[in-house]
Amino acid sequence: MKHFFQNIVFLLTVVLSTALTAISVIILALLPSTEKLLRTLEGWWSRSVVMASGIRITWEGAKLDPGQNYVFIANHQSHLDTPIFLSLFAAWRPRFLAKESLFRIPLFGPAMRRTGHIPIDRENRRKGMEGIKKAVEQIESGDSVLIFPEGTRNLSDNGLQSFQIGAFIIALKAGRPVIPVIIAGTRKVLPKGSITVRPGPVRVQVLDAFQIQETMTIKDRDRLKNEVWEVMNTAYAEINV
Repeated sequence: MKHFFQNIVFLLTVVLSTALTAISVIILALLPSTEKLLRTLEGWWSRSVVMASGIRITWEGAKLDPGQNYVFIANHQSHLDTPIFLSLFAAWRPRFLAKESLFRIPLFGPAMRRTGHIPIDRENRRKGMEGIKKAVEQIESGDSVLIFPEGTRNLSDNGLQSFQIGAFIIALKAGRPVIPVIIAGTRKVLPKGSITVRPGPVRVQVLDAFQIQETMTIKDRDRLKNEVWEVMNTAYAEINV
């Protein structure tokens, strides 16, 4: 009962803002020169969900160049991670990679496609590579990409799950800096399997960039993955103390 009214507001906001935004995006995407408006609608959606959740966000860490685009690598605790990220990092135009099943959700899935987010099929190698190619094209067009390399939400504070390799292939192919980001607290606010929130603090920590050197090739993908995982795992343990 403590957060009863907060949850009424949260659930109504999620349902109504998602439906209104998705319908608007699908219709407007049929018209020319509406990309900026679509991104504005997406920003409104993400901010409305974050505000309705009642969370208090602390954003700290490395400074980012507003004129640069990046490959953002973040840990994953909750469904709130994506709207939080889209809200905080809107200046870098992050497009996120998500499992293909999300793109089959009525209204929501088509709207994701029309705003440039990228489906990734982890079961089909050929389709998976198509997703990687699309992500590189998005980066080359000026967008950033957001990837949760754990692949699923992490239920533990003790350490990160293993990283999948696709994010690092994208970074090497695109030649853009990798920005590790730690998100802590969202699992307590919106746990896996729950549709109700428990408002509380959320910390977002931006770690120092990993630069992609000209001498690096796809053969360096495992080394890059391991180096990023080590740095992020250490920061994850510290932020969850």
